[in-house]
Amino acid sequence: MESSVSEEEVWPEAPTPPKLVSGSVHVWQVPLGVSEESGTVESYRKNLSSEERLRADGMQAQTHRGRFIISRGVLRRILCLYMEIRPESLKFEYLDRGKPMLPGQAGDDGLQFNLSHSRELTLIGVTVGAEIGVDVEYVRDLDRQDRIAERFFSAEEIEAIQGYPDPERREAFFSCWTRKEAYLKGLGAGLGHSLSSFSVSVDPNQEEPSISGDDAPELTVWSIRSLYPEMGYVGAVARKGEVGCLQRFTWPHP
Repeated sequence: MESSVSEEEVWPEAPTPPKLVSGSVHVWQVPLGVSEESGTVESYRKNLSSEERLRADGMQAQTHRGRFIISRGVLRRILCLYMEIRPESLKFEYLDRGKPMLPGQAGDDGLQFNLSHSRELTLIGVTVGAEIGVDVEYVRDLDRQDRIAERFFSAEEIEAIQGYPDPERREAFFSCWTRKEAYLKGLGAGLGHSLSSFSVSVDPNQEEPSISGDDAPELTVWSIRSLYPEMGYVGAVARKGEVGCLQRFTWPHP
C-alpha cells in the first residue's frame, strides 16, 4: 500500500556557498532516482575514495549500487562546499560503531555531519560544534508493526501510537522511529542502545518533538526537529544543544 503522507515542505536549492553559523543546522535532501545512462552516477563515482569504489563495485544490484554512489558522492560534494576542498581529497574517520567523522573537526568550530537514506531519498545533516544525527523513512505498511513497537518503543510511546486510527497510526509509528533513530545516530550508539529507555513525542505534525527519559539525564541537552521531505517520507534531525536555525535544501543533480 502506498504511503498516506500527503504533505511535504518545499526545500529550495542552497545558496552558493552555504553558510553555517553556531547553533544552526542544514539538512539536504538528495533524490536517488537517477538513471545510470544519464552519466550522473558516473560523475559522482569519480569523487569517491578507492575504498568506496570497491564497496560499490561489490554490490550486485544495480539499484543499490547507484544509490550508494549517489549518496556518498553527494555527501562529499556537500562537505566540500563548507570546507572548500576537493571531494576526492576528503578523509573520513569512523567511531567504534561506524559513525563517520572528519579528521580534525572536533571542538566548537568543527564540522559535524550525518547521513540516512530510504528507498529513493537520502538526507544529509550538517552542523558545527555539536554531534548530529539524521534519519529518514518511507512510510509504508509493516506486517509486524505492533510487535516492532513492543520490542523497541517505550510504554508511553506505544500507548500514544495506539491512540491514532489508520493511516495516521503508520505516520505516528515512523515519526517515532525516525526521531529515536536520529538521536541514537547523533550519539553514535546505533540500535544496540535500548530504544525503550527513552521516549519521544509521536505526533507526526509536531515540528519540535520532545525527548525524555529518567535514566538518561543527557537527553535534556538534545534538540529534535521533524522533517517532511518528499511525498511519502518522514524524517528527523537531532542535535546536541539548541537548534538556533534549521534550513532545508535540495541537492541539484548536474
